[in-house]
Amino acid sequence: MNYAIADSQSEFLISDGAEHLANSIVGNKAGIPVPGATLDQIVVSLDLPRVDLLKMNIEGAERMAIAGMADVIRKTRYVCICCHDFVGNRNGREAVRSKATIIAFLQRNGFDLIVRKSDPREWIRDTVYGFNRSLNKAYLLKKGVPSGMREAMKGATVSATLTGHGC
Repeated sequence: MNYAIADSQSEFLISDGAEHLANSIVGNKAGIPVPGATLDQIVVSLDLPRVDLLKMNIEGAERMAIAGMADVIRKTRYVCICCHDFVGNRNGREAVRSKATIIAFLQRNGFDLIVRKSDPREWIRDTVYGFNRSLNKAYLLKKGVPSGMREAMKGATVSATLTGHGC
């Protein structure tokens, strides 16, 4: 499947710059045409009952992507979303800033989050990791967790900030 993940099913222009790792569909007036689709559309078309891990690194288009994943987020267990606020800090492009929006979206949808605020690498500081509390608790309870631990988990949430240099 070759799609730009976005908020609608339409055509987008992806930049074709020398720094191919930074090419994006955000705010382009020229580029290579590519069809767009929402994650909800793709998951339905593939008839996926769940998403175990959603890893997103789409060069500033994260806000567009989450607008098209209202259904799939509820059946996603883990996320790793690379936000690009650091790119906006470098070049002033506000359109690529997404970290606050991503954090709010995930929290509204029952995710506990982990961020690495003190990492010296700006792209690591802008990565948001999360796990869906309801799906993970249900999974652990179903797998036969001992009853004492089961009781403790019913009201538990986990939130942490990681530090260090590893991904």
